[in-house]
Amino acid sequence: MLGACGGKSDNSDGNFDAGSGGGGGNSGSGGNNDEGSGGSGATTGTGEGGVPEFEGPVESIDDVDGTDLDSDPESAYFFWRWGVGNWFLDAPEPNRIRTDAVSAEIEPPRGESTWAYRVQGTGHSRGVDLWAQLKHPEGAALDLGSTYAGIVFWAKLEGASDRLLVGVNPGVYYFDAPDAVPTVELRVSAEWQQFVVPFDVWKGPEDAVASFDFIVGEGGGDFDFWLDDLGFFCGAACPAPE
Repeated sequence: MLGACGGKSDNSDGNFDAGSGGGGGNSGSGGNNDEGSGGSGATTGTGEGGVPEFEGPVESIDDVDGTDLDSDPESAYFFWRWGVGNWFLDAPEPNRIRTDAVSAEIEPPRGESTWAYRVQGTGHSRGVDLWAQLKHPEGAALDLGSTYAGIVFWAKLEGASDRLLVGVNPGVYYFDAPDAVPTVELRVSAEWQQFVVPFDVWKGPEDAVASFDFIVGEGGGDFDFWLDDLGFFCGAACPAPE
């Protein structure tokens, strides 16, 4: 994957507005394992009653607040076990977006979390893709399935649709080659939810993952999407720090 270098955004309000897109043809959700709400084997919880917050061993990829190593909550890059990563936002022609993603302050905070990635927009018939490149800038794919059991993250979504596609990307731009990116469909509410998604849900290449992709806004309706605290969960214990 290619992408601009990470760094501070000059977006003064802390939000990325994907704006109003034009028609983009049919939905680019190829490769989707349409498992319905939560996906097969995926679980959700609010941490505030209902399904309890996941309490298994978790290793942070990006907490967005800037407490993981030296990362800055106002930048798109993050530091984690395997080096430097970066968040990007992508949308297809005819209204191409390809830029660093932007984080915003959570008001009121979600517990101790005060920053998250936020994307707003309308009129993007194929949606937009918020994606975390794990090895920046080279975009190398990593063998994650032998070390981790899946991913965990927090999200909320308001707008015309509650549909979120989450993909394990082997190293392509999603909208250029959607069939190459296994995805699972989740239903996301306007309240913060925690999602726990095992790798076997995707039935895909967990031994070659270059990015995790989060696609929203398909169909062209308005959307306001937030994502926070992306991490891995481990089957037993997470590997010891090196």
